[in-house]
Amino acid sequence: MTLILSPRRLAFGAFTAVAALAAAVLPTVGASATTAALVPNCPQELSAVGFPITPTDLVTPVAAPAVLEVELSGTLPDGVRFYSDDHRAYFHGSPTKVQTTSVGVYAVVRNGGSSFSVEFGCSFSVKPAPSVSRIGGKDRFAQSALVSRANFTDVDTVYLASGEKFPDALGAASVAAAHGSPLLLTPSTQVTAEVMTEIARVTPKNVVVVGGPAAVAPAVIDQLQTVLGSKVTVTRIGGADRFEVSRNLIGDDAFGIASSKDVFIATGTNFPDALGASPAAALVDAPVLLVDGAASTLTAAEKSTLTGLGATTATIVGGGLAVSLSLETDIAKSYMTSRVGGVDRFEVNAALTARSFVAPLDTLYLASGSTFPDALSGGAAAGADGDALAITAQNCVSAPTAMTIGRLVPSKVVILGGTASLDTPLDTLKLCHTE
Repeated sequence: MTLILSPRRLAFGAFTAVAALAAAVLPTVGASATTAALVPNCPQELSAVGFPITPTDLVTPVAAPAVLEVELSGTLPDGVRFYSDDHRAYFHGSPTKVQTTSVGVYAVVRNGGSSFSVEFGCSFSVKPAPSVSRIGGKDRFAQSALVSRANFTDVDTVYLASGEKFPDALGAASVAAAHGSPLLLTPSTQVTAEVMTEIARVTPKNVVVVGGPAAVAPAVIDQLQTVLGSKVTVTRIGGADRFEVSRNLIGDDAFGIASSKDVFIATGTNFPDALGASPAAALVDAPVLLVDGAASTLTAAEKSTLTGLGATTATIVGGGLAVSLSLETDIAKSYMTSRVGGVDRFEVNAALTARSFVAPLDTLYLASGSTFPDALSGGAAAGADGDALAITAQNCVSAPTAMTIGRLVPSKVVILGGTASLDTPLDTLKLCHTE
């Protein structure tokens, strides 16, 4: 697509769900025009065939009576379009072929008798769509073993948590990732053959069972000690409830997080927000602390955990319904606090990956946003390798996740789970909505 001094008001076609994300991604229109409104702001340089670029204002939007005029020269990637009106201008759309292009931008703001202008250039490099593979086991336990096999060889420690309930494994994923360890799942009463075989394959010195006896029965400890023998030390880290298990694991001298200026805080009563938080936390060797999101203050035990870490910065993952605004206010009294939220779990995940990861990414793991088991072990594997985990709908790539793929430009996408979790259209990364 070649553009030579294109006029304003180039709005191409109706917006669908992917394009409509611009309303959430782009800032609201500002006040009166100033020279600050003309700071150049190019969109992402890297993009992927078939996935939307993130709409980015070329200059800060202006409000009436100021008027923004933008002219272009050069070539946009095929499939990328230009939108401009009296107040804002940005590119949007999905590239359709591998190519490298550049475009010149001339922007002027007119306000009464005054005007300010700026001229700059933006480059685009469109990469191929990512390759796609799937790791799918016959059940959640075999799934965790396959994820481990695909990502780990010899390790010092294996983390083992219940695959029947999510909280203990959810809190363990970031800790396992920080230790470069796999997270395997077990039934409550007996480790499956597939998981036991995988533990033997990675030859650990330690197996850490995360959760109390109600989650992982004493019989599992006995089984591990009998099968693995004296060369492997089996340690349980439990607690009275999911929140205490999370705190005890983080604070464990041998198998927790010794220190971190960062901590991610997520609700322990639901799973989606914390799933994507584990790889993000692992990037900075930080834990994900599970809390009662409905509470209005941190408990004394939670404050003690954060003090033990030496944390100074807290990232709350999820909106106000997941982690209350009053709890955020309490946390902000002691820590530099930010929140990553969104209208739903998919937007929260997309916002967190956008904040934490930069393109190009080697691997993006893709898991169901409606069921937890397949993603639990994937979060630890992704975090250990510095990769991201995104969640999506069962039958197609949800709009925020499509934006994530377009933004991070991964070389590979690994689907976690069989077709009962993520259906066959995901094998071709079929988008739920297209422009």
